[in-house]
Order: sequence, then structure tokens, then C-alpha cells
Amino acid sequence: MLAVVRLCSPAAARLCSPAAVRQRAAQSGAAGARELNVLFMGSTEYARAVLAGLVQCKEQAGSGIRSIEVACQRLTRSDAGDKYDSSMRGRSRRSKGPPMGVVERLARERRLGVHFMDWECAAAWTPPAPASPGAAAAAAGFDIAVVCFSSPRLPRHFVGAFPRGVVMVHPSLLPKHRGPNAVRSALLCGDAETGVTVAEYSVESMDAGRILAQVPLKIDDTMTRETLEPQLGSLGGVLAGRVLRSLDQVRASAVEQGPNYTMSRRIEDRDLKIVWEKMTAMDIWALHRASAGLRSVHTILRNQGRIFKLMLLDLHLPAREVPPLNRLYARRPPGSFFYARKVPYFEVPCIDGSRIHVTRLLVEGRTPKTALEFVNGYMRETGLVRMLTDPVDPKERTPRFVYPPGHPREHLNREPAEAEDEDDGDHQQQGGTRPSKKGGKRGGKKGPKRGGRKSGKGGGRDPKT
Repeated sequence: MLAVVRLCSPAAARLCSPAAVRQRAAQSGAAGARELNVLFMGSTEYARAVLAGLVQCKEQAGSGIRSIEVACQRLTRSDAGDKYDSSMRGRSRRSKGPPMGVVERLARERRLGVHFMDWECAAAWTPPAPASPGAAAAAAGFDIAVVCFSSPRLPRHFVGAFPRGVVMVHPSLLPKHRGPNAVRSALLCGDAETGVTVAEYSVESMDAGRILAQVPLKIDDTMTRETLEPQLGSLGGVLAGRVLRSLDQVRASAVEQGPNYTMSRRIEDRDLKIVWEKMTAMDIWALHRASAGLRSVHTILRNQGRIFKLMLLDLHLPAREVPPLNRLYARRPPGSFFYARKVPYFEVPCIDGSRIHVTRLLVEGRTPKTALEFVNGYMRETGLVRMLTDPVDPKERTPRFVYPPGHPREHLNREPAEAEDEDDGDHQQQGGTRPSKKGGKRGGKKGPKRGGRKSGKGGGRDPKT
């Protein structure tokens, strides 16, 4: 019997039926197997969700877990709220006492022992002594460790110090998306399904240990990294608890991963730049959902002769039945802004004719703004301002949009500029002229009105008219 479980409903994930679980628990109790002292290791939001599920399993009868203690990274003042706990943002310097990460906070709430380990010095780690009196009385140390990270790597002497070994709870269906960016990679690749894997920890290679149990999870089209990771963590905590309850039986049916695997992709800030000349709405949405809550997709905005980096914080794809805000949107270059009164978003056309709706954004160095606030502060007329892929010389005119070879509108690259003239932030008009500061067209002089009076003494008409 394989220990890998592939069920349609994540809520129904089982290593086996409840009756069989009770039978094995009774058999292990009869054989004199003692309960496990568990050291849980992790510091992220995902790790917090795993810990919550594992603690829930421990509280059930026949769980096979005597105690759970936590090893996490100590949260510094500079990191408070920004790196681990979103509820602490803006309050780290005003709060009393040392800041706490999300895993430590949950451990304190559940009265679990907490140990701090320096993530920068993993090679020198040694297992801490149990802080719980019950655990110390039951054994000289921890029996097993449950790990919720791929990096840093655990040293061999650390893994060998646990009599029952080390297991990891990985947020993917191994051997797919090994590494620390599994959730982001699944979203970026457009996977229809991901899941959670409980596997033995491998010292030789990252996330290459034998698979003990697995549960799939369907990825909804509206899911982002922020919404998917907690769901995977909850599933992983429950699955890890059931693995620990029948550890020997599960290990007897463990499955090798084999040589065919993929590594998760690390997403850098440069990867989040929107390239309007080639990205569709689906491409931009994939980048956004893979990085939501960590970083934002970004583009370039030119306004009043200045260049700004513009982060799109919240965006979504419009439903097919939603009409465009402006019937002329298909005639404007990709990246152009369209808005309408009392509409909580602005619309941006993409290279394939698709659209994205942006509801919240941030000009670098400023505070976040809603779409309406942004329109009031930066745009004067719909459709005439467009975002750019790369910065341009603020002293020069904004270059025209160049369509890629083979695009239906490629012929516009060879036509006069007025066909694709766009605003550079100074209200450039479609005819290629802009109002001067004195009200006339750029490059022209404003003459006196016919029949007007000369300044100074006397009246009559200007003899030059």
C-alpha cells in the first residue's frame, strides 16, 4: 500500500480510514511505543498554518504526540511587522516588549516551548534541550523534527541527532517545484493543481527525500500567493499529524522521488517589470498572483516631465461580459489608462487586446492610492496617458509605442507619429501638439486680439494687425 494519498477533496485527506487509524494506534500502544516529543521548525506565515494544524492533531486522542516545541528565527525590531506578521505593521516601535513573529506568537498563545535559532549560522546548529518539564521527564531530547523550510540547509549532525529523524512539510506535489519558492512557481507556471507533501529530510539534495504522504489541492483562478499559502499550510499540518501518528507504517510504504524533478523559480524584482510590448493580461495577472503580499508588479510612469516607478498593488482580470470603459481602448497603445466617473478601477489594454483592471497602486516614494485618488492626482484625460516599460529621458518626448513583428498593428510603426501620439504627462494631444504654459499651441506665439487696445497711453488698434 502506498503512503502517497491522491484524493479529489483536500478536506477528505486521509492516510487511511478512521477505523484503521484507531486500530494501528491500539496496536502501537500494545507494543509499548511511546509518544513523540516534536521540535517544530519554521518562521513564515506558511509555517504558522502548519503549526496550527499540527497542534490541532496533537489535541486529539491517540495522536502519538506527547509535546510540541518550536524553533524559529528571532524577530528584530527592523523586521517587525514587515517580514512576518502583517498585523504588526507600523506598531513595532510603539509596542512594549520584544517583537514577535507569527510562529512565535502562536506558540506563546498555545503555551508551547520556544527556542530561537540563528538562520545565518545553520551549519553550527545543535538540537535544543526540551523546555517542557513533561518532555524532559519523558526523554533526554526531542524524538523527531518537523521542518517547514527548504533553506537554510540543515547540517548532517543536526539531522542525525533526532532518533526518529526529520520530516519536512513542503508546499508542492514533490518532485515538482522543489525549493523555497514552490507556491510562487506553481502560480507563475499556471498550474491547475498543487498540494502538500510530507517527506523525509534529505541532507544530500534539497527536498529530495522519500515521500511519506501527499494531498493535492486545486488552484482556483482567483487565488494568489497570500490566499493559497495558508490553505496549503493548514492541509500540511493535518497531514503531518497523521504521518506522526503512524510513522513506522508510513515509512514502510515511502516512495522514492526518482530523477525527474523540477526546481522552483526564484522571482527577482526585475522579473516583475511589466513589458507592455509583449505581456498579455494573463501574463501580468500570473506575475501579480505569484508575488502578492511580498512584492508588486511595476512599470514606469512619466508625469510633468518626471519619471516615476509605479507599483500596481491590486489588480484583476475583468469578466468577459464586462464592457470596456471606453470604446476607443483598442485604438490606444498597450499600457494606456482609461477611467470613468464613479468606477473604482482604471482599465489598461494589453498587447493582445485583453484588459486588466487596477484598483490600488503606489508611486514609489509616496503613499498607496486607490484608482480614483490616482486619477485625480495624475491624469487629466482618459486614454492619453500610458505606462512605459523602461525609463526615458525626461527632457525628450515620450517615444512612440513599437508593436512587435507579426502584430496586427505592426503597420503603425511605419506611419506618422500622430496615429500613435500619446501623453507624456504634460497633456499631449492626439494631434501631436501640447498646450503651452501660456495657453497657445507649443511653438506658436500668442498674438494680440483683433480690435484690441494697446497697452499704455492712447487707444486704437495695433498697427501691426
